[in-house]
Amino acid sequence: MKPNLISALALIFLLTGAKPAAAQDLVSSIVGTWKLTSYVRKEVATGKSATYYGEHPSGYAYYTKGGHFLIFAAAQDRKMNEKVGAPTDVERIELFKSMFAWGGTYKTEGDKVIFDVDIAWVQSWVGHSRTYQAEIASNKLTVTTPPFKSTLDGQDIVVITTYERAE
Repeated sequence: MKPNLISALALIFLLTGAKPAAAQDLVSSIVGTWKLTSYVRKEVATGKSATYYGEHPSGYAYYTKGGHFLIFAAAQDRKMNEKVGAPTDVERIELFKSMFAWGGTYKTEGDKVIFDVDIAWVQSWVGHSRTYQAEIASNKLTVTTPPFKSTLDGQDIVVITTYERAE
């Protein structure tokens, strides 16, 4: 009788304890420095995917134990401005189109990361929260946005960014 009771209790513990353990895993595992390895833009209407920032974009995501984050990314093969120093207005526009950056505070809830934006390349994000799906497998972090309007062309898109742990 005792082995059956122990087995039943163990099964109940496993079934009820699985979700909080996974959430705790994201909380502790996301802290650190992550190197961007992929940025895939997927159009909601057509399902068409593109690596808008190239096959090998550059960038990092930093998540602190205290709940702060900073993300900066730039496209592969960005066009160099003609003069060293300040780019022209036309060059600035093109450079702006090939990067993104934002930061603030974050918290996790289950498999979601909730970002409270303090600073961003798109000023309208500041003061707002953005909730993304996140998954960590081994040394890989995948972050998926909900659908949103692209700042480049107004299309409804989803963006999937993938990072490898840098430290």
